[in-house]
Amino acid sequence: MILIAFVVLASSCADGAHSGNPSARAGSGPVIAAVGDLVCAFGTRTPPHHSPGTADRCQPEKVARIIRHRDFRAFLPLGDLQYSYGSAWRFFKYWDRYYGEVRSTTRPVPGNHEGYNGLFMGYFAYFGDRAHPPGGYYSYDLGSWHVIALNSQMCRNRVWGLHVHRPSDTTSTGYTHWINPIPGGGCKPGDRMWRWLRRDLDRHPNSRYPCTLAYFHHPLFRASRHNINQRDLDVLPIYRLLYRHGVDVVLNGHTHNYERWEPLDPLGNRDPNGITEFIVGTGGDSYQPLPRAGDLPKKIDAAQDTSYGLLRLTLGAGGYHYRWITAADQPAFRDIGTGLCH
Repeated sequence: MILIAFVVLASSCADGAHSGNPSARAGSGPVIAAVGDLVCAFGTRTPPHHSPGTADRCQPEKVARIIRHRDFRAFLPLGDLQYSYGSAWRFFKYWDRYYGEVRSTTRPVPGNHEGYNGLFMGYFAYFGDRAHPPGGYYSYDLGSWHVIALNSQMCRNRVWGLHVHRPSDTTSTGYTHWINPIPGGGCKPGDRMWRWLRRDLDRHPNSRYPCTLAYFHHPLFRASRHNINQRDLDVLPIYRLLYRHGVDVVLNGHTHNYERWEPLDPLGNRDPNGITEFIVGTGGDSYQPLPRAGDLPKKIDAAQDTSYGLLRLTLGAGGYHYRWITAADQPAFRDIGTGLCH
C-alpha cells in the first residue's frame, strides 16, 4: 500500500470564508482532544485474542499516551472505540487499559463496531450514564460552546452481526452482516434522534451560544483511494439540521486518516456559513490511504494518511484554534490554524 501525506498547511480560514481577526476571537477557552478508531483486540480464534499489533496496525498506545499525559478539559472519542466488536469484556480488558485514567473527562459516541452483537450493550455497560443509554446521543456546554454528541449508527438503522464459522470449516474465519434494525433508529425527519436534535438546537440558539460543535462517527464527506469523493447519505438529514441552525464544526471518525474540509453546505458547495468538517480516524487501528495527490478533492484543505495522532481544539469565545498532534514515532505532519464561529 502506498501512503501519501498531503498538504502541510497552517491557515486562518478557508478561501476567506471568515473575516476579522481569527486569533483574537478564538482566544482562550476549554481545550479538548478528539480522535476515533482506537483500541484493537483483533483475532480469529474463539474467543478472539488481543493482537500485539504491527508497525502499521493496532497501535493504540501511541495516541493513548498523548491523552493520558496532557490536561484536556474533555476527551471526545469519535466512535469505533474498541475493535473488532465492542463487547463489555473487551472494553473492561482493553479500552480501560489505555484510557481508563481519563474516564472522568471522556465524552464518547459509538461507531459501527460498538453495534456488533447487542445494540451497543458493551459500550453502555462500560460507560454507563456517561454514554447516555439507550440512544447514545446527548449534549452539554463547554465554556461558551454548545456541544452535541450523536449516534450516527442510528442513521443506518441497523447493526453488524459477527458470524463465526465452525472449527471444521477451514475455508473462512468469519464475516459480518447486517442484522435487525435498531429500535427507535433512523435519522430521517420525524425519527427519534432527529426530533431530539431539532429540539436541542432550538433550545440552544446562536443568539445564546455563538459557537456550536457536533460530533459523531460517520462523516458526510470523506475521501479514500477507492472512493475519491464519497458521501454518506445516511447522515444527510441530521447534517441538514446542523447546517440550518448554524453549527460551526463537525468532528467524525470512521475513515482511518485525517481530513480537514473547508466550510461546506450539506450538498458539498462552498459556503462561508457552512460547516467545517474534521475527520480524525487516526486513533491507532490502521491507516486508510487517501486518493493520490492529484485526485484529492479540492475542498479538502489538509489531509494525511501516514500518522496516528489526534486533533486538539481550543474553544474560544468567538472561534476556535485547531492543531494536529502527531503521536510519537510517527511521520511528522502539521496542520494548525484558527476559525471563526458564524
